[in-house]
Amino acid sequence: MGGHSGPQPAAAHGAGVPAKGRRGCGLGAALAAGTLVLAVLLVGGLVVALSMRPSGPPDASQPEVFEPGRAESREQVEDTPESDIRVDGTPPEYDEDALQTFDSEWFSIAYPGGWSPDDSRISESIAVFVAPGMEHEVVVEGWEETEFTGTAEQFLAQTSGGTDIEEATSGYAQHDSENFDRDDFEGGLAGLDVAMVEADLVNTNWGQQERRLWAYAVVMEQGDHRVFYLVSVNVPLAEADDFDNVHEDVIETFTPHK
Repeated sequence: MGGHSGPQPAAAHGAGVPAKGRRGCGLGAALAAGTLVLAVLLVGGLVVALSMRPSGPPDASQPEVFEPGRAESREQVEDTPESDIRVDGTPPEYDEDALQTFDSEWFSIAYPGGWSPDDSRISESIAVFVAPGMEHEVVVEGWEETEFTGTAEQFLAQTSGGTDIEEATSGYAQHDSENFDRDDFEGGLAGLDVAMVEADLVNTNWGQQERRLWAYAVVMEQGDHRVFYLVSVNVPLAEADDFDNVHEDVIETFTPHK
């Protein structure tokens, strides 16, 4: 290598020609030194490797942190969203001209005047609108569907209008359904896959357990993933005729943003 020409005979041992036995000792010492260096390197490498291994299992006492956001599948939704708002009284008579507008980063929608919006879970793409008396509601929930590959119509059929995750629900009986053409809606739903079901059911979580449900499934296809929205109107069965226009007026104002 540059700058190093190797030891000269005289300089290597001080003076003269080395004795025969001395050359043998020099070779053995060199071999021993090389073996020692190799051993040190191996031991050093082992120490470094061991030091890089985890010292024990993960600390189970540290809670896993989840970032807020919509669920990645309907299976991750534990239950039908409920409102934390409590409003006493009786719902006002429905007036289609008194609709109020709700807007968020996820979606915008109109809801009946006199009802109260609960956006405490809007970071999960969920909002609930409740009437005084807590027996009438509009619910919007969205999620990125990574498992179900069917259409909006198929989703409603296979999940009983989205009520299959609710253990308190029974007696689901569908009365009507519609699979809309992609040009049936204007505005925010134009070109999207939309379907609707109307059904009666019993839910023991309500004061008036016999219920009428209108549920719309909306599917947005964005590149290689799909976003689902479920927009539902739930009222006491005995008052269904008084609120049977709510679902049509509300869904026509629904605009999913992402």
